[in-house]
Amino acid sequence: MNNILDWLLEPDNPSVRYFTLRHLLDRPEEDAEVQTARRAIMTSEPVQKILAAQNSEGYWSKPGKGYSPKYQATSWQILFLAELGADGENEQVRKGCEYFLSQSPTKYGGFDPLVYCLNGNMLWALTALGFGSDERVARAVDWLTGMIMGELPHTGSYSWPGFGCGPNDKLPCAWGAVKALRALTNLPPSMQSPKVKKAAEATVEFLFSRDPAQADYPVYKRVSGEWFKFGFPLSYTSECWKLHSSCARPVMATTRACATPLISLFPCANPTVAGC
Repeated sequence: MNNILDWLLEPDNPSVRYFTLRHLLDRPEEDAEVQTARRAIMTSEPVQKILAAQNSEGYWSKPGKGYSPKYQATSWQILFLAELGADGENEQVRKGCEYFLSQSPTKYGGFDPLVYCLNGNMLWALTALGFGSDERVARAVDWLTGMIMGELPHTGSYSWPGFGCGPNDKLPCAWGAVKALRALTNLPPSMQSPKVKKAAEATVEFLFSRDPAQADYPVYKRVSGEWFKFGFPLSYTSECWKLHSSCARPVMATTRACATPLISLFPCANPTVAGC
């Protein structure tokens, strides 16, 4: 175990080092080593390359709503910066977020395109980068929770109530649900309204309506093997273990389904289990 931690703490990848210190070793944000790692993230090669590609107006690749071209446009770069642990106070990072928020919101409140995965990803990323209390983020949260709870009708070309997704033949999309849950459980306390908590609980109930270790959620073709791989940086897929990382958030402490022990769903997480 120490060898693994030593590897994760190597300084050549400050993002991994930072998240290891914070989430595996439970170091506080004000810890000197944590702060050093956080500062190093902004000078790391991935972050520097992303910021170097940014247009002076704040967008990446081309102006507009920021979804396409995939992995190159604005929304993707903001998501990648958040995943890498970039500093939301950085002038370029803030400019990118402001540009996205000036272009992507739709008349319904959610971000364009109106799909669960994109909106979950961007709500999480914007919150991580310090925009969680922005009114445009709040409107997107209202759209997401309204869709989850079936309070809104079919909106846009891709989304139906209760995680219905056009690319999934209008069936409930569990990948989108995992992204939505991550977003809702990481919102700032001021936005953890009863409606948000109710939507998060409904999302958990849907995700635990199947065995996450099998991931046999409604699908028009077959169960995707992407559930059992590390998905970064594909971003629209989800790994089954991410459900548990959201369930571990304090706001989910009283949710019945989140009480299911990880070890009962993934027995090979226990090294003493025969055959693993």
